[in-house]
Amino acid sequence: ALQVSYDAAAPLHADVVVELPHDGLRLRFEPHSQRLRLVDVFDVSKVALHLGNICFSGTEEPQFPLIYKLLGPTTPGTLEPDPVSVMPSSSDVMAAATSYTYTIQFSGVAFEFPIPAHYRDLYGRKGSVELPFELPDGMVPLAQRVYVHAGLDVHAATPPPLAL
Repeated sequence: ALQVSYDAAAPLHADVVVELPHDGLRLRFEPHSQRLRLVDVFDVSKVALHLGNICFSGTEEPQFPLIYKLLGPTTPGTLEPDPVSVMPSSSDVMAAATSYTYTIQFSGVAFEFPIPAHYRDLYGRKGSVELPFELPDGMVPLAQRVYVHAGLDVHAATPPPLAL
């Protein structure tokens, strides 16, 4: 099934979103030009992602060491509280979260990894942090979400320039 959502009251103020839940994809279109600006792979087990001849998702969630090996070093990622896990009455959002998301960005692609709350202090309170290949309990971080976009920053993704 295909789900389309947009702001009917102000259609030019928010993205047009096409969600394909059975495929684990969400496509975000810029509202003025209706050009694709972001591909959100919210279920990486349903999509086979390839870099050259190497498939790094589909049957399994991509592991942090494999992504790092395929795409190379980048700037440190960011550790943010998972918004769903924050207690609504708390004033310290970072301390109140029960889980966190580590995001690492490369040119045109970003990966999100869930980090258990009890490892938060090992990787910084907030902002840029280095994520090791393996957590202290031996668990290897697995990507829970992948974003494909133009540019360097998933949060500032815009449609790519038109070819002339």
